[in-house]
Amino acid sequence: MAKVRDKIASIAFGDIVGRGLGFFTSVYLARMLGADSYGLIIVALSWLGYFVWVSELGLMNIGTREIAKEPEKRVFRAKEIFIVKLWLGLTVFTLCYFIVPTLNMPELQRKLILGFSFSLIPYALFMEWYYNGRQHFGKVALARIVNGGVYFALVLLFVHSSDDIEKVPGLYTIGIISSTLVLGIFALFNKPFALPSRGWGVFKDLFQSASTIGLGTFFGQLMILYPPIAIGLFQSNLHAGWYGASIRVIIIVLLLDKIFYRLYLPNISSLWTTKKDLAIQNLDYVIRIMIVMGTALSLFVSIASTEILSVVFGEEYAPAGPILTALSLYIVLTFMNSIFSFGLVAINKDKEFFHSKLAGGVIAAILITLTAYFGDAPFAAAGVTLSELIIMLFAFTWFSRFIKIKVAIPFIVSIIIAAIIFIGSSFINLNPFVEASLSVIILLPLLFAVGVVNRDQIKWMKDRVI
Repeated sequence: MAKVRDKIASIAFGDIVGRGLGFFTSVYLARMLGADSYGLIIVALSWLGYFVWVSELGLMNIGTREIAKEPEKRVFRAKEIFIVKLWLGLTVFTLCYFIVPTLNMPELQRKLILGFSFSLIPYALFMEWYYNGRQHFGKVALARIVNGGVYFALVLLFVHSSDDIEKVPGLYTIGIISSTLVLGIFALFNKPFALPSRGWGVFKDLFQSASTIGLGTFFGQLMILYPPIAIGLFQSNLHAGWYGASIRVIIIVLLLDKIFYRLYLPNISSLWTTKKDLAIQNLDYVIRIMIVMGTALSLFVSIASTEILSVVFGEEYAPAGPILTALSLYIVLTFMNSIFSFGLVAINKDKEFFHSKLAGGVIAAILITLTAYFGDAPFAAAGVTLSELIIMLFAFTWFSRFIKIKVAIPFIVSIIIAAIIFIGSSFINLNPFVEASLSVIILLPLLFAVGVVNRDQIKWMKDRVI
């Protein structure tokens, strides 16, 4: 089996190049379209995110988890997962085709949403879940790179001003088709459907399990997808564009979280069935490392927020600096949330995963709506961060019922130290990137000194990565 460092390299390469190309595409669109038109794209993509959620529910997570197991221990087979995923995708696309034109919103916004919905068909055929479960991360990396590269190239060729905005959904769909074809070609040789499906009874059970996880995932996705919709509805497309640029920075930083999650879910699923004590020890070490990494990244982004947006997206997005600062804590909160939430999925606690998301998600939805309605965009962004904290706390509560790990004190201490450094940086007048870098340099040894992370945990991570 490949070493952890090799798996990380494959995942990182695919995510950094593939998602990096997506990020550059977003930057290009933001500059070419302007903040107002870019806000329309952000809102339309948020709607697409919800359509994709309905078309997949929890099938991606279930697929990764089941394929990671030995074939005789799988509850659901690859063919069964693929069939249900395809059926859901086609159903949701059909509903979108008839419902979207009736929505009460500007005609251009309806056209964009309907245009993006065509990507649901290749999404339904996309077999990333299978190759993640098999831990063939290089193949997934190639698919991501092809997707990002095709979409980016097409946007460069065909989008040059806000007049070209209606071309974007079609170009996006072509990018998804290209990555789906890549994994489809691999599937011809890997024969993932060697075992036949077992009939409607299994499909029903799979749909029920997917619905349970999917409803929980809904509230996790709410944090990314709903705020642009709420800001665009209650404020303006301009503010939605500013928020969209800010959250894109957060998403690119959270690539580290994606790398961790795609390693974490299949590995813990496998280890939990054989060596629970070792799984718990590994989780403790990983959590400490993730606290340190997440806190450092949050601190850097919070201090350099305005400069980051100005350099990357242009001066038109500089007023969004306070939005990005308000979102910065979201990074470390998401790191923790991923461990607790998908840890429950990894150990087959699907219902507990759903319950952990339900209460926190309802509160978050209300909070985001209120902050977007009564406040400005930075206030709404603060509501998003607070909502992520609430969801994380609910996830931790359920997670701790099955796995006892001391994480509260290290997390709180890390946040307090970072907050003190952030306040102190406001009294220093240096280049924001220099201030942010110096702040992180001060933070890391302090976290080591107070015991948030120790030598054994650092050595453990170093041995697996290097």
